[in-house]
Amino acid sequence: MIKNQNKELLKETIDRINQYEKHAIDGIFILGLKNKEFISTIARNISVPLNIMLDIQSDKLEEYLSIGISRISFGPSTFLEFNHTNFTIEDYFKQKIDQISYLENNKLINLARG
Repeated sequence: MIKNQNKELLKETIDRINQYEKHAIDGIFILGLKNKEFISTIARNISVPLNIMLDIQSDKLEEYLSIGISRISFGPSTFLEFNHTNFTIEDYFKQKIDQISYLENNKLINLARG
């Protein structure tokens, strides 16, 4: 099977998450999930926040915002991307914050502010 294409595994994943929900989990992280159709299907069939990991260099955040995810992790991709720039660490993260602020200002993302 092509990675992220197995519909039987998708059903099993949703069933397993629904079982975890009965034991009061407060979110779920599915490592390696990139299939947007599957992400959307999972998000519609669970009641807890769905966290996925994206690659800050190759994945476009905007493509994932409207499919039901609640949390995004970037894993080591920010570190790897930073190492290929000439920015200071402060300038690198300022640029990333500016990009996220643009998405928030244009109502493409709603950041939780605590």
